[in-house]
Parts: sequence; structure tokens; C-alpha cells
Amino acid sequence: MNEGKIQQVDTPQMIYDHPANIFVAQFIGLPHINLLEGDLQVEDTSVSVETERVKIGLFNHYHKDPRLIPYINQKVVLGIRPEGIKVCASNHQQASYSATVEMIEHLGSHLNVHFKVGEHHLVSRMSSEEDVCEGEECFISINREKLHVFDIKTGASILAK
Repeated sequence: MNEGKIQQVDTPQMIYDHPANIFVAQFIGLPHINLLEGDLQVEDTSVSVETERVKIGLFNHYHKDPRLIPYINQKVVLGIRPEGIKVCASNHQQASYSATVEMIEHLGSHLNVHFKVGEHHLVSRMSSEEDVCEGEECFISINREKLHVFDIKTGASILAK
């Protein structure tokens, strides 16, 4: 509920996995969803959201999705759930990005790791067994299944089920 209006009715898991809008996406889940503004780009069979320094690809099957057509070359908000960000061995992995570990929150069974990617600050939730150190340069991968795309004006999910 936001300002007296019901935003979404569903099971907690469905709301988490398929939020109706930015408000709902930020409301459920800790740490909160990472949000980046960028331009939606479609090239041949690839779809991405491009910020000033980072280009994040969506699943290629979205290039034919009619819900995206009004947003091509327009500003959108990309949402990345914290558990969708992982440290990877090198930049050879698909959807990997150079990052700097800014801060680590040790929370027992898991870590909240704060990264800087370009000018963006992203938070990842990962196992406490991950071997990361503050100040370290590393590569992170972003799980495309954990991405959400929102209308920048209304906040509504563009790819909601």
C-alpha cells in the first residue's frame, strides 16, 4: 500500500520476483533492490540498458518483446536484486563488469558487499564464504534473470507478468 492505494496483491515470493512497480520493488527485500537509470537500446538481437559508463544486457529474447517498443532509446530504470550480483573469476564471463569493493557488511551467514561499477554503487548479497576484500578490484556478474525494467515516469514495471 502506498498513499492509501494497493500497489500489488500476490504471494510474497511473486511480489519479490515480479514487482508491479519501483515502490513495490524497494519495499520488499533487504538489502534493497539496486536501481540504475539508463537508455533502453536494441541492436539486432540484443537488448541493453546503457548508463554513462555501464551497458547491462537483458536476455536476447526481449528484442522481440512488444512491451519494450515504446521505450527504445528512452530512459528507463533498471532494477537488480542484490543476490543477482556475484563475484566472478574474470571478465570473460557473460555479463561481467569491472568493480571495486567499497565496503563489506559481515552478517553471519551472508555478506552485503558494496561495489562501485563506473559511477554506480551496487549492493550484493552473497555467502559469507566468498573471498572478497575491501578496496579489491574484481569482476562481477549480473544474473539477467534478476533484472527488472521500470518506466522512468510512472515507476511501473515494463516486463511485469
